[in-house]
Amino acid sequence: MAFFPILPLLALTLFGADYQLCLLLDGPNSGKIEVDRAKQLQSAHMQHIVEMWKSGSLESAGPISGAPKARGIFLFSASASEAARLGAVDPKVVAGDLRLSCHTWTAPAGIGKSYREASSRPGFAPQYTTNVGVLMKIVTPAPSFGQPRISGVLHGGDYHYFALFDTDQLAAVQAKFPDGLAFLWFHDARVWDGVTP
Repeated sequence: MAFFPILPLLALTLFGADYQLCLLLDGPNSGKIEVDRAKQLQSAHMQHIVEMWKSGSLESAGPISGAPKARGIFLFSASASEAARLGAVDPKVVAGDLRLSCHTWTAPAGIGKSYREASSRPGFAPQYTTNVGVLMKIVTPAPSFGQPRISGVLHGGDYHYFALFDTDQLAAVQAKFPDGLAFLWFHDARVWDGVTP
């Protein structure tokens, strides 16, 4: 049983896919943009998100809270270079209100697939939820700590693992991983449909 924590890593290697998990952080002009201009940028930012999603490159996006100087997440199924290119032309990034910090995330394949299929059906409407996201400095958490909604290995940077838990687990996640970065992520719940954690 000493090798149990390695099994999830092996499964990801065999059945996983690489995504780009990009944190949207405060940019050099954050808090310095006039109110009217900030409203225009927010509208253009939301339109850019819709365009990236329609192109098939973006699987999920949404605001986060509880992480210092971090304001949102883009989750791309695109390559690292394409994710960086798409993120760099976001109007709020161009204006310096936001900046990107992207990391390759190896996670189960198929994230966003069911959601994208559902969106093409008549009567589709968003089903927003909030989950606890946590960036961890360990390679994989001990199997005794709850079941994440989704999880996987991060490549590069200070954090090595990203997992998503139910909202009621925020305090437990913060206590279990005090050197991690835990936050609340508001996004559509169906992004994870049909994906095994």
